[in-house]
Amino acid sequence: MTATAPTGAATIQGVGLLSNGPLVLSNVQVDRNIGTATGLTGFAHGGGMWNGQLFAGPDSPLILENTHVGGNVLTASSGLTVQGGGIFTPGFPVTLDHSVVAHNRPDDCFGC
Repeated sequence: MTATAPTGAATIQGVGLLSNGPLVLSNVQVDRNIGTATGLTGFAHGGGMWNGQLFAGPDSPLILENTHVGGNVLTASSGLTVQGGGIFTPGFPVTLDHSVVAHNRPDDCFGC
């Protein structure tokens, strides 16, 4: 996924998966997603998955059962915020049950 805004804000939220409410993933692979945001301002959040509230709604707990989140990559223009290469979940709990979140860039999980 690429977001380009040469004169404005480039934003990425959830390259592989975007969740806006409670979610249970069982036996899933969220692997090798790549996101790049290029702009004057903006951000890149959640290379593998973004978990939170886009609009008003319920809390967004995330449960991963026998799930792998790996090899996801986020990049952005200099000065833009890049967080959650694997998972971006600001303020919402993540439960890992026999699951692995590893080898994501720039980090494995923001908010975990």
